[in-house]
Amino acid sequence: EVLIIDSTFTQNTGELGGSLINAAGKITITKIDSVTNNTLSGVTFELLDSNKNAAVDAYGNKVAAKTSDSSGKIVFENLLFGTYYLRETKAGGSYKPLTDLITINVDNFIITKDILNDPLGKIIVTKIDEETNKVLSGATFELLDKNLQPAVDAYGNKVPAKTTDANGLLTFENLNFGTYYLKETKNPEGYKVIANPVLANVKDFSNSVTVENTPIVVEVIKRDLFNDTIYLEGATIVVKNVETEE
Repeated sequence: EVLIIDSTFTQNTGELGGSLINAAGKITITKIDSVTNNTLSGVTFELLDSNKNAAVDAYGNKVAAKTSDSSGKIVFENLLFGTYYLRETKAGGSYKPLTDLITINVDNFIITKDILNDPLGKIIVTKIDEETNKVLSGATFELLDKNLQPAVDAYGNKVPAKTTDANGLLTFENLNFGTYYLKETKNPEGYKVIANPVLANVKDFSNSVTVENTPIVVEVIKRDLFNDTIYLEGATIVVKNVETEE
């Protein structure tokens, strides 16, 4: 046994005071964005013991969950040497939560650990008429990955197709950073289908893409049956859907 005053106390100290307990240390965690290396505040961790139960400190007190501060740091102090696990219970708003426990071996008085979180992004699509800029509802898109295969989100789930609303908007969320493509599978009524997938890069939390549709225009010219140099005015044309006859 060694005499310690706090978790940074070394075995070589000759100072007296405090309580006589087993060697204890502290864990300092720094939360970091895996893309930018910026530190992350607002991330909460619980500390578990070697049996994956709530940990207690060297004095027998349950170790409270802690949240990273403005510098991305969390400190768990007065820990007996041994194996612990960190469980993330709250990730930052635009980051993928960690689902696996992180093993920490406290075998020294000061243990430091950098923990990375992958940022998540979303694609906001706006559909408009290329001539009038009017927003278009009823356009359906599938999201494809960089290999033009159906995309999956940050949790491994296939991203479902989505349709633009009354404001011409649709959103694909919880996406890892990277390259995606938008494939139009249903065009708005009265507009041409977009044949080629549209590039959409996710490099920030919110990524906007405007997709234009070309209206279908039918031009009818009435001429004399026997003299095509004579143009006819005043004719009434009725256009019907072949399937519905409407």
